[in-house]
Amino acid sequence: MSDRELIEDLRAKGEQRVRTLWKEAEEEVRRLRQEMETRLQNARREIAGDLERFEDKEIAERLQQNRETSRRIVLEAERRLDGRCYKLASEMLKHLKEEDCAGMLRQLTEEIPEAAWETITVNARDRKTAGQLFPKAEIETDNSISAGFCLATADRQITVNNTLETRLQRSWSFLLPELFHNIRENLNVHEAAEDQNI
Repeated sequence: MSDRELIEDLRAKGEQRVRTLWKEAEEEVRRLRQEMETRLQNARREIAGDLERFEDKEIAERLQQNRETSRRIVLEAERRLDGRCYKLASEMLKHLKEEDCAGMLRQLTEEIPEAAWETITVNARDRKTAGQLFPKAEIETDNSISAGFCLATADRQITVNNTLETRLQRSWSFLLPELFHNIRENLNVHEAAEDQNI
């Protein structure tokens, strides 16, 4: 299989995994949105009963409280969705196929500087590929690594953690806002503070 075919195959599999993650995320958002709407409907009913009994100032204070409640509900939903999406993304890493990981290991190796690497830690299934890529290094295995590797020089002055788990963790804060933006766009959900007319 050529590099181009490998990349296309990885891209296709990645897109399928993203679609699966996206579908689960959409289902979670729909459930959270329904829960939020139920809470908001209860708040609206409560306000409707209060309108006849309170003066304008008290009504304004109540509306502000409900706006803040709405914001808290949205923030809590986003926090829960963040955790759920991160967990799903992490779990997807565990299901990479052996041929995907070998090709990925080769690609990730191209990103690191040359050095006298003494140890490389990889998933046990990648031991052979790691031996080919780092013939002078001692190979250690750690099956908590889905793909990628950790490298260290003899004195451990230089260490490199280029595992997919670490890459996901480091990039999550950049991926999450885009993920939430896409979810809001697809479900037509907006910030409660801006769009809720309570």
